[in-house]
Amino acid sequence: MAEPDQTYVTAAPGKAGASSWPDEQLLREVIDLVRGIDGGESGPSDISAYDIISYEEQVCHCVRTGDVESVLRMDVPGKSAPVAGVSPVLHLKCLLVALNAQCLHAAIDGGISARMGYGLNSQLSTHIMTCATEDELLELVGSKVIPLSYCLLVRELSVPAVSDKDILRAIRYIHDHHHERISVANLAEHVGLTPEYLSAKFRRETGMTVSGFLSEVRIREAKVLLRFSSLSIGEIAAQLSFSSQSYFQTAFKRKVGMTPQQYRNAAGEDGT
Repeated sequence: MAEPDQTYVTAAPGKAGASSWPDEQLLREVIDLVRGIDGGESGPSDISAYDIISYEEQVCHCVRTGDVESVLRMDVPGKSAPVAGVSPVLHLKCLLVALNAQCLHAAIDGGISARMGYGLNSQLSTHIMTCATEDELLELVGSKVIPLSYCLLVRELSVPAVSDKDILRAIRYIHDHHHERISVANLAEHVGLTPEYLSAKFRRETGMTVSGFLSEVRIREAKVLLRFSSLSIGEIAAQLSFSSQSYFQTAFKRKVGMTPQQYRNAAGEDGT
């Protein structure tokens, strides 16, 4: 099996030689400690430490496998007990930031590149921190935007299981640099092969041309952005380095069967 580039070495959950993150027993103790700060007991509508951990375990499993459908069916835990001296807004932000971090590690474990995962993590963190009210944060919890975003990223953008080290490096380079202009020549230079040999080898290993694979990666990320971001069609086209908005729309329709706007509208109607 090919050795991974150092950029991708991560202490992912459940990997041999890496400590499990988070430490469930430690997390239980911390949550129990926080719950007991005010000396009160949780009412019947409050969730327990076990409920939180159970939900996070289920979410992380779904993220690792890109299981969007299970997340959609999953019940969200009820409102947690208040913490003395901490505002409800700050408390919810802390819980969401923690969930965002756990989903990031699960998504990397599921096969996405670290750069792509941290990019989504940053966008979601910004969204969490800009929420000003408890209602906004509860809506963010109920919509499941955080786990759904990571699930779609894993389902759409996980690195294919290829055994050839050169092609794996090429695929990882495409995943990390697909926001930039990429040519077969500069990809071949990165891998250390001639453009002709790389093109032939890439097609043999993946069944796709380099340009076809690059376009598919970009279209897949465009689908995620159309579902879960407020970026305009033109902004998405520019962010993914399509030569123009019209070319992006043409390429998207050829691949998906509908225009980007039609896809965004359909995703909104589905509630995903």
